[in-house]
Amino acid sequence: MSEQAASDTSTAPQTIASDDNGATASASASPPAPKPRTLLDAGKQNKIFGVLVAGGSRSLAAAYVGCCPATIRNTALRDPVFAEELKKAESGNEVKFLAAISKAANEGRYWRAAAWALERKYPDKYALKRADTLTVEQVKVAFEQFASVVVEELADLDCRRRVLKRLKRLERSLRSRARQRRLTRAEK
Repeated sequence: MSEQAASDTSTAPQTIASDDNGATASASASPPAPKPRTLLDAGKQNKIFGVLVAGGSRSLAAAYVGCCPATIRNTALRDPVFAEELKKAESGNEVKFLAAISKAANEGRYWRAAAWALERKYPDKYALKRADTLTVEQVKVAFEQFASVVVEELADLDCRRRVLKRLKRLERSLRSRARQRRLTRAEK
């Protein structure tokens, strides 16, 4: 086979290739039709909102209406009204669940609901810690002890200062990361 002939979109049949005997094959010059986009009509949008209000995820809502989660995301990017309704539906179930936890916590026999809420809202104070997890305060104490060893063992004053300076930078970096994690958790 020889090289393909250049396509020209102005005529329907085009010569695509020819063999050594001069025989040619022809095909339409128009490209294949693009796959139609899945549209979320009002009925599907309402079903999505219903799943979200009930506490379901976007993935569950997408499966329920027969689309991909990306379709919901892309529709929200193109349609600000739909995006706003998604936010309302998602935050609505959060408020509903928090109210239920708060109501249960106010009844003395359901104190676990209050404990659960505190653990999640203020994990640094109330959440159970894994045995291999250090708190910021524990890391600070370890750094101070390590710095003390460095001061005692390094005879060269310039070297000692450089090491201590690097340790201080590392401590500030760890504190900043811990602070950022707390802020991120508080926003959730």
